[in-house]
Amino acid sequence: MKFSEKEIVVGVILGIIVIALLTYLFWASPTDLVSFCGDGKCSKLEIGTCKLDCQWCGDGFCQKGEECNSCSQDCGKCNSGSFCGDGVCTPEKCNSGCWRDCSYTQCENGICETEKEENCVNSPNDCKCINGYSNSETKQCIYQSCGNGVCDSNENYLNCPNDCKGETYRPIDNSNTNYPIIFVHGHSVSDTDSADYSIVTFKEFQEKLKSDSIYEDKGILLPSAKQSDLEKGIWGKLDIPVSIRTTYYLGVYDNRGVVIGTEDNQEISVYADRLKVVVDTLKYYTGKDKVVIIAHSMGGLVSREYLRKYGNQDVDKLITLGTPNHGTYGYSSFGCESLFGRGSSSPECDNMKAGSGFVTALAQYNKNPSDTKYLAVIGTSSSWPETLLSCPNSEDSDGVVCKSSASLENAENYYYPKGNTVKSRLHGALTSPQETPEVYIKVVDFLKK
Repeated sequence: MKFSEKEIVVGVILGIIVIALLTYLFWASPTDLVSFCGDGKCSKLEIGTCKLDCQWCGDGFCQKGEECNSCSQDCGKCNSGSFCGDGVCTPEKCNSGCWRDCSYTQCENGICETEKEENCVNSPNDCKCINGYSNSETKQCIYQSCGNGVCDSNENYLNCPNDCKGETYRPIDNSNTNYPIIFVHGHSVSDTDSADYSIVTFKEFQEKLKSDSIYEDKGILLPSAKQSDLEKGIWGKLDIPVSIRTTYYLGVYDNRGVVIGTEDNQEISVYADRLKVVVDTLKYYTGKDKVVIIAHSMGGLVSREYLRKYGNQDVDKLITLGTPNHGTYGYSSFGCESLFGRGSSSPECDNMKAGSGFVTALAQYNKNPSDTKYLAVIGTSSSWPETLLSCPNSEDSDGVVCKSSASLENAENYYYPKGNTVKSRLHGALTSPQETPEVYIKVVDFLKK
């Protein structure tokens, strides 16, 4: 049988196809025979074409086995300031998916970490604008509070007259009188309270000062507040001085005081740095030379560390309520982590322990002459078994802080209650004018000196 030239060519082509098919069937794995792009398995035929299943240099991700030397396309140049694979997690790496350096919890942990340059634009899940909206240009949350019936910290009679209509202003004011108050919170130890003391701790105290026409309530002032938000000295023109509450925790509250996460496990010295920002901002808003600080529990240590680091020239008075000035003892010391909801060793708990280097440094500083006037309010409840568990030799305490620890050198020390009155949970009650009216009266008298 003779074949035409055309038939011969067709036969050769078919033969080549058959040979190629047999070769593929011989060498290919069972996975290759049934695989498809998107099945989660990288077959030989998908390498370089299917990003869903395969990884290769140039796919846009710095994967295991790739480094800046071997794959600069995905991992960045080695001589650059930062590259995927250098072991440092940055917001840019979170956004680009560099999971070699950034875990999911680092990129999406529910905490707005400004030190990592997170904001409501690049980290909207962590930096939520609750009751507000995100400004894409300033990368800040914007809140419209004017009209809520409260004269908030960023409002005055000029920009929100309906909320601030009760305010009266003077044309001039002296910078060395009517110093403003900063309320600094501490920790909660009540079974019914949260682990971190809420910023509302001093709310009752602040409102009482306002109702008694002693201080104007300006609500909350956070470390994130900008001096440019208000006219310089505008609060100093009020007929009476102002008071604000603040927090030294980052990302705890938004500008409306709504809880959005906690970052509360640092050295007390770090908290003192944040308090300085609030002091400087409040001095700018009021045009005053100094401020007055009223602090509870650990907040007193934060305030004293601020004075030690930055000097006393900006603080006229410091009032501490139940502050462990000489350290914590008993369960308040050794059980601090569990008491305050810490899962592991806590720097702030270590700082507070009696005999720590931190407490020793504060005590040494307090021996120096100071222009700042001190008042230490000391709880002396005889409640058992709290007293026995907290202090050596069954010393009196407020249920958390020992009497001798709450006292302070070169200060006016006020002991409450006098006599043998038993006050359960006195430590937290020291901030409540309703529960401890004598403490409120003593503080007001000291403010007037």
